[in-house]
Amino acid sequence: MKFHWTAIEIAYLQSATAVWRIVLLICFVPIGLGILHNVYHENKNHSGLSRTQITIIGFGNALESIGYIGYGLSRNGVDYAVSYFISTSGVMAKPTVQSALMNLVPADSIGESLGAKGVLDGVTGIAFSSIGMSFYSYTVAWKPELIFYVSAFGYFVVVLHCLWLKSNLN
Repeated sequence: MKFHWTAIEIAYLQSATAVWRIVLLICFVPIGLGILHNVYHENKNHSGLSRTQITIIGFGNALESIGYIGYGLSRNGVDYAVSYFISTSGVMAKPTVQSALMNLVPADSIGESLGAKGVLDGVTGIAFSSIGMSFYSYTVAWKPELIFYVSAFGYFVVVLHCLWLKSNLN
């Protein structure tokens, strides 16, 4: 609404970023994983949490954090669209988190783990949507971009945790 976009313009942006997300996940993430496996001299069949996974998760969350800060700082539609593409690029962290979690679960418990994760995702989605919308509704009148800064802070905490994990990994 801030930039007076129509539903069609918003749909174009969402479609363009959906295409970008697919290109990232199909083309660039596998290439990046291969490069990082070589840099860290890791076996691709590594069990447990690897430096490669931690790096991808941290980088993806850093992109989301930068994108959210960009949302808050945007003064025109172009700035907002660029921020949208940057935050969308953080999608690379999501499948890496899934993979890392599955590396930590015994093979005979993967189904149970995925089921529990699905339920947990649903519950946290409901809870955090309610909390986020409540927070936004209380702050939108005096500081509409505050929700983006708070979200960016959350992603930044994950980045810091990844850096800490990476420094403490054997």
